[in-house]
Amino acid sequence: MAPAQPQIKLTQAPNTGLANLNFESLYQGPVPPPEYIEVYEQHYPDAAREFIAMAREEATHRHQLETRQIAMQEQAVVANVQLAKRGQFIAFVIALFFGAMSGFLIYQGHDWAGGALGSFDLVGLVGVFALGQFRPRNSSKTDNS
Repeated sequence: MAPAQPQIKLTQAPNTGLANLNFESLYQGPVPPPEYIEVYEQHYPDAAREFIAMAREEATHRHQLETRQIAMQEQAVVANVQLAKRGQFIAFVIALFFGAMSGFLIYQGHDWAGGALGSFDLVGLVGVFALGQFRPRNSSKTDNS
């Protein structure tokens, strides 16, 4: 980003004859504009080289942090997928158990109990899958800018 044009303000205190001169200039980033580097070089040789080295180190550090953050996000996605698969497997086993118990009760002559248990099992499965599609997800963004 190019340096902003310096802003110079001259103010004079009333009835004193004293003046105040303010000078403001802004730049962004670790490396100052060339005209400032020249002034630094006059007082501190190799200042430009150190500014550039500092900027490289900062960029390397930032890239390492971003790489770690991406790796952590990938691990979180894999963990969420594994958790979802585990939950689906457990739900499948529970549904099979209740379905088998319902069939066993009906086979043993307990039609009402077996039918009620089977209906409970079926309504529960349909409810979870139907309502699970319409349930709003948590939209927590992890945006580090």
